[in-house]
Amino acid sequence: WYNYPILNLLSIPNCDRLLSRLICIILKDDYLPQLRYSQLYLMHIITRKRLNEFAQKHRNTQVSLERWYRLMKRGSFRSFAELRTEFPHADQVGKLTVFNISGNKVRLIVAIHYNRQKVYIRAVLTHAEYNKSKWKE
Repeated sequence: WYNYPILNLLSIPNCDRLLSRLICIILKDDYLPQLRYSQLYLMHIITRKRLNEFAQKHRNTQVSLERWYRLMKRGSFRSFAELRTEFPHADQVGKLTVFNISGNKVRLIVAIHYNRQKVYIRAVLTHAEYNKSKWKE
């Protein structure tokens, strides 16, 4: 498989994971034995609808929520420690991860399954709603 020059792109830091995914599909996985499964697949975020609904109500948070979505979607995190390298203000609360968005005005609460590369959005709350702690129920 060394005869495929495009594979040299995979060694470039922050190379788009979509490229890795496409190469894997084209070459039928068996040509890429040294790549880890998590390097080939992007995070799957379920569901973006909650982000969009919140952004419609609170227009000033739209850019920040879109930025979070893009960064998370491109990521391939295997642990909370890896996640903190990209999102240093993320906190773990039990089995959930809480992100501070838009200058700490918004709290995004998600459940992340690192082994399956899935992110389940549980709630998007203003700081005041978050402090009421009803989201923990």
